[in-house]
Amino acid sequence: MYAIVGINENFKCVSVMGKIKLGHISYANSLPVYDSLFEGDVEWDGELISSYPARLNELMANGELDISPVSSIEYAKHQDQYYLVDDLSINSHGSVFSVLLASMYSLENLDGKTVGFTEASATSRTLLRILLEKEFQLNCKYKDVPIEDCGEMKGLDAELIIGDAAFKFKDSYPYCYDLASEWLRVTGQSIVFAVWVIQKKSLEKNRDAIIQTIEVLKKSYAMIDKDRVLLKAKKELKIDDSELSDYFEALGYGLDKNLQKSLLYFYEKSFELEICPNCDNLQFWNSEL
Repeated sequence: MYAIVGINENFKCVSVMGKIKLGHISYANSLPVYDSLFEGDVEWDGELISSYPARLNELMANGELDISPVSSIEYAKHQDQYYLVDDLSINSHGSVFSVLLASMYSLENLDGKTVGFTEASATSRTLLRILLEKEFQLNCKYKDVPIEDCGEMKGLDAELIIGDAAFKFKDSYPYCYDLASEWLRVTGQSIVFAVWVIQKKSLEKNRDAIIQTIEVLKKSYAMIDKDRVLLKAKKELKIDDSELSDYFEALGYGLDKNLQKSLLYFYEKSFELEICPNCDNLQFWNSEL
């Protein structure tokens, strides 16, 4: 049994206060990992904190969560503070449909133009900067956009739109680029959008509860009821069955050796832009640590 904070109304839960604070991304793409937990198919005693990625990044960095998915760039920024959870991420090898650059101009005509960055995610911001600056050699101006103004293109020539909002605005502008697809096209790499991380300090205080929570997350994903997840996601995203199926087929949730290499490549390019410290090693937690 667990307490829950900020969860979307379509998600079912039981509210009982516990010890471990576990983060949850309040987007449909997190449903495959959490749905069995929400439905009581697996038992867990803790507090679930649900929010958009950037807020979870902040809470985790401040030590207010014990385990959470975070934007993948956050591990590189806080590698001394976190362990990675093995075999869990949100990733894509090609089009992902929910991380888009909506634009009034084609990519080759964006030089010198103003691009809006959503406040919702750090990885997508970093990915867009790498593509624009390193791969396409463009010199754009950047402007932060409040979450409530996402997709409105106020005073902008192009805007980064992520998560469930991407489905709402994808047909609203002359040009729309899927950043995961562009990343694969120019680098040949998959993109890891989010990783699950553990506070190293939390292990000192709640080792057994941390171990149990990791086991619960993995068990919840292993017990996924795909039909139930698709039904919930359809209510959230309001898209047709074919588009919904394509979306979830594009997403991966593991973190194998090839994805680890792609993640390190992403960190290398991020370091070149001085977005994060050098990170050439991934430190995973295991029970022997």
